[in-house]
Amino acid sequence: MFIVVRQPLRDYTVPEVHSQLEDNGRGLPFKSIRLTTLVTPDIADPSAGSHIPSTTFSFWVRLGAGSSANDDFKFHAVAEDIAGNPVDFTSSLIFIPFGEGMPGRQAVFDAYPKAGEERVVVIPGKRSLMRPRRQAARMRTLT
Repeated sequence: MFIVVRQPLRDYTVPEVHSQLEDNGRGLPFKSIRLTTLVTPDIADPSAGSHIPSTTFSFWVRLGAGSSANDDFKFHAVAEDIAGNPVDFTSSLIFIPFGEGMPGRQAVFDAYPKAGEERVVVIPGKRSLMRPRRQAARMRTLT
């Protein structure tokens, strides 16, 4: 079993997408994220430990035994920060099938913030703008 990414670009500036972000998007310092990993290698059977409880078939994408976060497959992505700079990183992802109903999706949304190693995103030593420059300058003035 493997995953093929059919929609590699997520543009968070699109009003329909932006309106769904928590706190008006303040927790996400990116305008967009493009997955460059379009096909995974063979993945672990989700029933081996990566299945999200209370969902029909949502799971962390894992390799090997698939029983822990150490088995997570890291997707490669390139994001655009709010200043337009590219940010290269890898991240573990959760697969949510189209058929997952709202109770299952809510279970994923509830489980995600409680996840540990699954949420670690590695951004190699590159600067990225995390908030608008005017706000950053105003904060320096106030402190």
